[in-house]
Amino acid sequence: MEGMATEHMKNKVMKSIILSLCIVMCAGLALVPPPISASTFDDRLKGETVQFLENERYFKVLVDTFEKAREEIILAFFLFKTNGHSSNYPDRILESLARAARRGVSVRVLLEKTNDENSFIDKANAETAERLRSAGIPVEFDRSSTRTHVKMIVVDREILFVGSHNMTNSGLKYNNEVS
Repeated sequence: MEGMATEHMKNKVMKSIILSLCIVMCAGLALVPPPISASTFDDRLKGETVQFLENERYFKVLVDTFEKAREEIILAFFLFKTNGHSSNYPDRILESLARAARRGVSVRVLLEKTNDENSFIDKANAETAERLRSAGIPVEFDRSSTRTHVKMIVVDREILFVGSHNMTNSGLKYNNEVS
């Protein structure tokens, strides 16, 4: 029975990954991965194909992955809220992305835009977009008619992060989240 539950969970995870990739491709960030061997992928993930990153562990693995990125980091997020303070987790993510960009990694970001003049999401994402652009990182916004609520990152076309974490201090540090 346990084997069936594990297989069921793997199927659900794979469906989520496929759906998430479809969302990114529909958002105009279609990925055509270069041929890679299974051993290359295994080396990057230490033999694991899926890791469940609960709560604050997501932040730690994410920063470590950004520091090791070689070619490309693509982020698509519903909410990325920085505040300019170095102790704030999203600001630490932004700084990690900036370091990657300075070492020649292509970093691209897609954020949500509602076009609601009172939208907290639009305000937070616009402020973060300015900080990212100041760090030399291009930022695009989705169409205001499309709400994807996506939270996904692709690193070097080999590693995919998908889950419930928004790029907020609460989402990365205090909430119960899983990716």
